[in-house]
Amino acid sequence: MRGKIVPKSQAEQAEAAARTTEITETIVPQTTDARVAASVSAVDSALVDALQVELDEQQEELTTARNQETELVDRSMEAVRNASNANREVEAIKATMSPADTEMEDLRKRVALRHAETRANVDREFAKYASVVLTNREFTEASAPPVEDPRYGPEFVARVRAEHGAEIAKLGPVSARAHELSGAVEHAEATTERARVAKRKAEEHSGTVEQLGKKMGTKRARFLEKQERAGHTKQLADKARFRSMTVLDSGALRIPTSLQNDSEMTNLRDERDKLLKDAKIGALATRYDSENNAFDQWLKDTTSKKDLADAIGRLRPLITREAMTDQGKRDQKNIAKRIARMETRKSRLKSGGIQVSGLTGMSRASKRTKPSKGKKKTSEDPPKRPKKVGSGFVTAKKSRKPKKKVPKPEKKPTSNSIARYFI
Repeated sequence: MRGKIVPKSQAEQAEAAARTTEITETIVPQTTDARVAASVSAVDSALVDALQVELDEQQEELTTARNQETELVDRSMEAVRNASNANREVEAIKATMSPADTEMEDLRKRVALRHAETRANVDREFAKYASVVLTNREFTEASAPPVEDPRYGPEFVARVRAEHGAEIAKLGPVSARAHELSGAVEHAEATTERARVAKRKAEEHSGTVEQLGKKMGTKRARFLEKQERAGHTKQLADKARFRSMTVLDSGALRIPTSLQNDSEMTNLRDERDKLLKDAKIGALATRYDSENNAFDQWLKDTTSKKDLADAIGRLRPLITREAMTDQGKRDQKNIAKRIARMETRKSRLKSGGIQVSGLTGMSRASKRTKPSKGKKKTSEDPPKRPKKVGSGFVTAKKSRKPKKKVPKPEKKPTSNSIARYFI
């Protein structure tokens, strides 16, 4: 709508302004249903977005953990293969050893076993009494190796070595395979320990990955639940907003995507479409979206109260409820002003406060001569009128009047005789 609506008089302007205020006050204001539904939908959507961010972070963490698990499993399998190879090498050396080499190896095993048993017994006895008798400080001091012990002096060491040499002398000659076996056994034991550690780490990490998977599954289920709720609240918010719209709001004829299959919204859209079509039935100037200049001219030329009433009836349904958008509110305000002006003109036509000739552009007709004479208004001087068509008829009419006044002789005094019949 372009142009500016300007009433023709101060009185008309004041009356139109008062009527505009009355009409505006009858517009039903917007309810809070749409705003509340939109707020709830916004909260649910924000919660879903937050959960989505958490899920993405956990998914990334789970992916990293699974990659680490794969790497640890690969390392464990490699360590197991190395340990298996080392053990096979030990068995291959044992297969080529001489009886003396075998006896030497058995002796080493017995010594190692005895040493391990002695260490285990010492540790067991120490742990049995240390926690009961000794304090933490005493336990720490007792755990430290002695600085000097006379029992384990140089003489003791020399005696032990001599006894060891005597035991070795009793054995037969030992080949190089026995020495190779010792190194192979140490390597096999080391690789086996590394395989055990790698396997344990892989198993522990697999448990961590499993826990992360369960945690993520729980959060994903919650995310899906909140997502479904957010979709439901979004649908309710769209429905509340679409209901709150008026025909003048942008989007009043576009059903939201979430409500495409809603029959109620479809019927509402059809009703609004019909309402807009009905509002455009009349003259172009009376339509709600016509230019103000065209409406002003139409209102100036209109003298029919029926036309005014019809135009008002078509525009009234467009402003029953308050619009939501700024454009819709501006259109409603302009329509209210138009209705007020039309009602003002209609009331003045009823009361006679407006002369038809003064407002309809028919001022020329009010200055015409009497239609019985069939004369048209001209700018010529009155003496020249007999030259127009019909002037002879007027002259002939004037010439008959003297004939009707024949009894002039009767004014003369006559006697009461039959002579008067011979006039």
